[in-house]
Amino acid sequence: SLCRKPAGSGAVRCWGVGEGIMDPRITSLLRDGAGGLVFGTSGGVLGRLGSPRVRSITPAQGLPAPAVFSVLEDRQGDVWITTSGGLVRAPGGDLNKLTPVDTAADCLRSMAEGPDGALWVATCDDGLHVSRDRARFERVAEVASNTIESVAVTRAGDVYLGPYEGGLLVRRATDERFEVRALPSGTCAPGTPHPCPASVVNVRETADGSLWIVTRGRGLYRLQGEALRRYGADEGVRAERLDG
Repeated sequence: SLCRKPAGSGAVRCWGVGEGIMDPRITSLLRDGAGGLVFGTSGGVLGRLGSPRVRSITPAQGLPAPAVFSVLEDRQGDVWITTSGGLVRAPGGDLNKLTPVDTAADCLRSMAEGPDGALWVATCDDGLHVSRDRARFERVAEVASNTIESVAVTRAGDVYLGPYEGGLLVRRATDERFEVRALPSGTCAPGTPHPCPASVVNVRETADGSLWIVTRGRGLYRLQGEALRRYGADEGVRAERLDG
């Protein structure tokens, strides 16, 4: 289900199957420019929460695949949806007008917009793609990893990638090269001797310029300038495998 806690002392409200959410496995959330909450699920549902009932869209209504990975609203008000079977765009945020977007990759994990308007796409099996004209996406040849878990772009234009192999790839706005920022390795499972890479599945920038880095294998990090701090059980983060 999907729940909302109002600011202050308001009561938590949840939406589930009875309110129109056809699949409870939420994978992505977006507060759009109209004030609605757009969500995607791993079961192939795209919806908008903004009324007592939820408007849900499935592959039968135009989604290209049964899993939604991320939802992005660009500066023009268009909504982009990455899925396990391709990329679609909702012009003006109208989810009833989903338009397929041609990319070289079928499975797309994450998407971000830079301050210059460029659109960056992390794919499951074809590396990193970028579009500077919103019409054609091309692979970034410099990034060798085929599986990119996440992509984020800061307000300054720095690009952060989370390759499946672990760690961070960083390209500063003043540079054209990606550099490796290592993260400490974790343990795959109790009793497993070999290290498990800290795959970065999400990066978010806060108002003070800090980056919160979510990993699958080493929990949560905060990058502030060049200082990297890990948040674990002592700070209330009890799990090392995080997904969003």
